[in-house]
Amino acid sequence: METALNIGISCGHIKPTSYSYTISNCRDREAISYHLTTLQLEIEFRKNQECSLLIDGDSLATALAEAPNEFRIAAIKCSAVLCCRLSPLQKSQVVALIKNAPEQYITAAIGDGANDVSMLQEAHVGIGVMGREGRQAAQCSDFAIGKFSMLQRLLLVHGHYQTQRLSLLLLYFFYKNVFLMTIIFLFQFYTLYSTTAPYDSLPMTLYNIIYTTLPILFISLTEKPYKEEELMRKPELYRKNTKNKQLQWPTFLEWIFFGLYHSIICFYFASWIFSGNDVILNGGQTADFACYCALLLHIVIIVVNLKIWLESQYVTYWYIGTIILSILAYFLTTFLYNFWNHHYDTNIYGAYNKLLVSIPVWLFCVITTVSCLLPDYVVRVLRQTFNFTRENKSVC
Repeated sequence: METALNIGISCGHIKPTSYSYTISNCRDREAISYHLTTLQLEIEFRKNQECSLLIDGDSLATALAEAPNEFRIAAIKCSAVLCCRLSPLQKSQVVALIKNAPEQYITAAIGDGANDVSMLQEAHVGIGVMGREGRQAAQCSDFAIGKFSMLQRLLLVHGHYQTQRLSLLLLYFFYKNVFLMTIIFLFQFYTLYSTTAPYDSLPMTLYNIIYTTLPILFISLTEKPYKEEELMRKPELYRKNTKNKQLQWPTFLEWIFFGLYHSIICFYFASWIFSGNDVILNGGQTADFACYCALLLHIVIIVVNLKIWLESQYVTYWYIGTIILSILAYFLTTFLYNFWNHHYDTNIYGAYNKLLVSIPVWLFCVITTVSCLLPDYVVRVLRQTFNFTRENKSVC
């Protein structure tokens, strides 16, 4: 026990100034209950001092069998818990005890040997260290590292990046589909609920396959809200991602709100243009329903791709290229498709050509895009200004 305590202090797991409480050789319920009650009283008495717990394998087995809830409550209140001489089963039982707590903690287990495999597989995240004891732990873990010192970078840098990227990916997929489908929903009120779609089936099918996939795929692999050096220098930045803060209701509803707002702007702007003055083509001829359908999706593709650009922090030329390529892909495929005079669905035969050469149509696209994304830009500027001011205050 003394050796374990010295190792815990030397590696920084236990602070030298903390109060250490030791439980050993407890083989019945009365003894373990007495020690756990005493520990909780010590924690309450020493509110201004950190408390750590040291417990051996025999006492832990008694605690897990006779008083698991009391042990979990006392252990959570401690700043550090050091368990000595445990069997592989006991290691996994300790992880399961915290994992199944009512507070729903996220657990991580780190091991370097075959006796750590059960613990690694029990935890939410298992991290195996490839060392002298073999590669069994690394092969059975979720993540493998070569040295224990790499754990800091794994959590603070790669953990931060992956959480941000996954959150952006999920939020954007909800946003772009809400944007697309809300226009169809609004369109039904003006077509006597006839289930007529304002888009042609082929461009609508390619919406989630080609037109909006490449930018989010690229940024979900490369997004870096902070530099790696800054994340290593400021570990407190990791707290911005804890407890799924990036996917909580306020953030989710914000994306849904902008999806609804963008769809309302695009739909009613286009409807107002076509209902007020449908002579928007260069040749002076009136625009028909096919032009209206092609124009709606034309604006949707532009706004959706510029939205993800606006929300990204790590912008590169390659990333800008994916956005431009996605928009051009819609232009090209729709341009080629409008030469096909089919007799089903929304026939846009020749309609898209008329839109591409119409100056009023391009002016309308610019006005609609600015109207959609201006609130998004203002929100981003205000958020960045607020964060910059708050960080400066914390430094001072």
